[in-house]
Amino acid sequence: MIIYMYYIKMCCLEIFCCLSKCCIDTSHLMYDSKSFLAEKISEKIRKHPISSSEMDTIRNPINMNWSLLSSSEKNEIQKICKNKIYITLQNIEKTEFVSKNILKEFTDRDMNTIVDFIGHQINYNLKCCIFHYFKNDDETKYKYTEIATPKLNSLGDYENIRLLSINLFKCTYTEDFLSEFLILKDINTKEIKTFDRTPQELVDCEKLHEKYFTIIKKVCEENNDYKKIIIDSFDYLDNEKKIYNTIVEQNKNFN
Repeated sequence: MIIYMYYIKMCCLEIFCCLSKCCIDTSHLMYDSKSFLAEKISEKIRKHPISSSEMDTIRNPINMNWSLLSSSEKNEIQKICKNKIYITLQNIEKTEFVSKNILKEFTDRDMNTIVDFIGHQINYNLKCCIFHYFKNDDETKYKYTEIATPKLNSLGDYENIRLLSINLFKCTYTEDFLSEFLILKDINTKEIKTFDRTPQELVDCEKLHEKYFTIIKKVCEENNDYKKIIIDSFDYLDNEKKIYNTIVEQNKNFN
């Protein structure tokens, strides 16, 4: 009986928390829709950074991995991206849509679906830009051109878009990135030092992590693809819906 009552209590608490969150989200959405949308989109970027497997730094002898981001660092990245997305949504609202109401463009479709879709697309784009950070030639440096083909999981939600990989884990671009990233130069003596991807010393690991986090912040701040990705995402999903409706119409008379 005690266990049963405890279970009921926990269920009620969980329901209460869900309802509270729903009320807070609704209030935020009505008060500042662009801020709310930017926050929800940027959450995908916070949740799915480049993994240590993709960066091939997982075999670490000192149990400190320079390619892992702390919670506070992820929060900082999300804050940068949220601000960029917020400004982008303001611009899109003024220049792209007849309604001049960005929230309406989301709610006229499936808001959760398009937020999820855009978040994964921007995150994938930023990852590619990070891995191509050291390339200078316009023909080799990553440039966004089109939507990455998304996949749906068993629940119908969009999955994190995986980078091209060699063995399902390590990214195809990892070696090119590390060949430049692991080389550091002393600003005073100009001495060159090449670090190991899995440092043996804590101080070396900290130095690589500092450089890595700086690159991520810079890419998120300076990326110019946010607007095109958001516009392309609307167009992609609208086209997918059109194709679906066309097929439904064609199949209507088949028994």
